[in-house]
Amino acid sequence: MTDQLIGALLQMEQQVDDNHKLRSSAEQLVAMAKPRFKDFRVDFEKISTAASAAARENRLGLTPADAMGMFTDVDWNLRIPLQRRYAAEGRLDLVAHYHVKRFKLYLGRNEPWPDASARETLDLFVAEGCADLGLQLIRTYVEMQHARLKKDYSSRNPRGSRKARSEDVEKCIAGMNKAIAAGIADAKACLLRDIESVASYVGTHGTKADIAWLENARREIWMEKRA
Repeated sequence: MTDQLIGALLQMEQQVDDNHKLRSSAEQLVAMAKPRFKDFRVDFEKISTAASAAARENRLGLTPADAMGMFTDVDWNLRIPLQRRYAAEGRLDLVAHYHVKRFKLYLGRNEPWPDASARETLDLFVAEGCADLGLQLIRTYVEMQHARLKKDYSSRNPRGSRKARSEDVEKCIAGMNKAIAAGIADAKACLLRDIESVASYVGTHGTKADIAWLENARREIWMEKRA
């Protein structure tokens, strides 16, 4: 075994230890917090701010180097245990609402969904007997992305505007439409990928109507000649 390989393995072990430390500290912070259970985003932001402060002050096993990670919570070390607390309060509906806002406002068009955090949330819904919340979340996501895709179709043959525009503005708009149109095929493929990812959840926990809806959506997107 080469020194380079040994070094890489040691680095991986250290990273695992660091991640475990962060998760443990995050769970302590969430357990100590006093969320109001009225708005998941608000409660999370208060906890992440407190977690960042704890890191800067070297509290709860955290260091200043952890401050940014605690504030952004990229690995969901704070939000996962906070979701469990919301579940204990019977407010998973607010967790679902947070995820809807998240993929509407923050996720890119071509980013895979459900991602790791969303999958863990879907599993939590099932474990708490609220699989229907996951079905609603999936339907909202698919319908939102499908509506976006349909809107993009118009960029291929845009209607002329009744408003007088300068030549530079017209060129800019034409360039934007061209860029949108060029991305339609990828957006379609990504949405079909996401539908495939949630098909097992819908098939396991949904009704016949839910399964038929997802299959109809998949077929309509796949057969759309404009994409």
